[in-house]
Amino acid sequence: MFASPAAAQNMDLQWKICPHQGDEYTAAQQVAACTEIIEASNQTTPDRAIAYYDRGIAYSNMGDVDRAIADYGRSLELNPRYSDAYLNRGNLYYERRDYTQAISDYNEAIRTDPLNFRAFVGRGNAYDDSGNPARAIADYGEAIRISPANPGARFNRAVTYDRQGQHSLAVADMNIAIRGDPQHASYYFERGYAYEHLSKTSLALADYDKAIQLNSGYAKAYYRRSLVHRAMGKTALADADLARAKAIDPSVAD
Repeated sequence: MFASPAAAQNMDLQWKICPHQGDEYTAAQQVAACTEIIEASNQTTPDRAIAYYDRGIAYSNMGDVDRAIADYGRSLELNPRYSDAYLNRGNLYYERRDYTQAISDYNEAIRTDPLNFRAFVGRGNAYDDSGNPARAIADYGEAIRISPANPGARFNRAVTYDRQGQHSLAVADMNIAIRGDPQHASYYFERGYAYEHLSKTSLALADYDKAIQLNSGYAKAYYRRSLVHRAMGKTALADADLARAKAIDPSVAD
């Protein structure tokens, strides 16, 4: 049985709205479009898996995490090899600090697509936050191997290196991350923090300056710069930076 031209045209419109990632349609409109696709009798199983996945994204954007997780699960029932559905569900579990479930989903995302570098980054984050920095560093390294041009994994590994006292390695990663994205304030902050621990005060100060130039509301950068100024005997500048940091975030020095 073939759909009428009007019905086919309507379904084409729903397929335009359902996966849309711009601002043209609201998340609620995307949910409605995806639902129409899911409930249509003429859609294939792979297409319904995609529609559930896209509706999961829309629900997530609406803040309805439970429904998003449920839709990713339905998508995976229809297509057990849908790597990005595992990835997205893992990300939601990670945000809930359910690291065990997040790691399980990231494992499946990697099993179904060994080149899914975002799954390695996600699993690295979950390992890091659950107290396993060695595994986190290994996963960030694998993400970097797969996608060397992506600066995010470099940044995450640098943060972990810093916490492990491996500040020179952190600087090396941040140098590459900054070359890949020179407008990211957090990258300069992280390198400045590593320089601070290496007693390279002038370099730390320059990076905190750059972080603040890129993000004038960066409370942590003002606070760390205040500490550098104080260590350099520049009390007035230190006091001014500390006051600015606390005006932005009163808890920044806690």
